[in-house]
Amino acid sequence: MSGVDHTPEMLVRTEDLMAAYAAVNRDGADAVLARLRAREPVIMKYLMENWDEVYRQLRRQPPLPEQCMAMRKKLTLTIVVALTAQSKAQYRLWRGTSVGTLLEQIDPGLAG
Repeated sequence: MSGVDHTPEMLVRTEDLMAAYAAVNRDGADAVLARLRAREPVIMKYLMENWDEVYRQLRRQPPLPEQCMAMRKKLTLTIVVALTAQSKAQYRLWRGTSVGTLLEQIDPGLAG
């Protein structure tokens, strides 16, 4: 993660990722997933349903290269959708308190 320039519009920084990685290692992925399910049930349901679908496809023997590419695209789409939804939710949370601030200028697409 070194070499990434931080820009004013970035919400997540390298140290945030490192802290999250340490927390997951310390608490265990199952405990973290349980907390996330309790706090963000909609996004976690979406993520887990898509990951379960990819897992079912991976269990088929033997996965063909085309299937691997399709599964990779599915996971990529799932992650991008989840991150985009999270960004929109964060903006919505702070929108009322950020009028006239840099947060308001970060991404005009978040306003809708």
